[in-house]
Amino acid sequence: MGDGFGPGRAALVIGAGLNFMVAGLHVAMPIVGAPAYLYYGRADLASLAEHDPVLPGLIVLPLAVVFAGFGFYGLSGAGVIRRLPLLRLGLLLIGGAYTLRGTILVLDLVRVARGLDYPIRQPAFSAVALAIGLLLLAGTARRWHHL
Repeated sequence: MGDGFGPGRAALVIGAGLNFMVAGLHVAMPIVGAPAYLYYGRADLASLAEHDPVLPGLIVLPLAVVFAGFGFYGLSGAGVIRRLPLLRLGLLLIGGAYTLRGTILVLDLVRVARGLDYPIRQPAFSAVALAIGLLLLAGTARRWHHL
């Protein structure tokens, strides 16, 4: 905790903040309802929300808890909060999963470049995932000896 707020800590705090934002979006979706599910590419949940507005929330709210948990791992890695269990492994898995999801950006950009009817927000979602993953992995690498 006494090593200042260097690049490793900053990357983990930013990655944590982005995770909390993703968690917040998952909390907001059931409040907004079907239009939010459609916007984020979940037509199945949008259709379900039209008939039962509670059930889709029961599906996405646990995801909000998971993303918030990812945020707490980022803060723990940065030394902002107490050390969480399996911190190194957790940060590597979380960062790796986001980075893997973010690599879909290449396919997204190909679809856009080919002029396919593909929402431009999809590459943006992939870019955000890639950014979160790389922030968490870079921060973890920089702070490895503190973890």
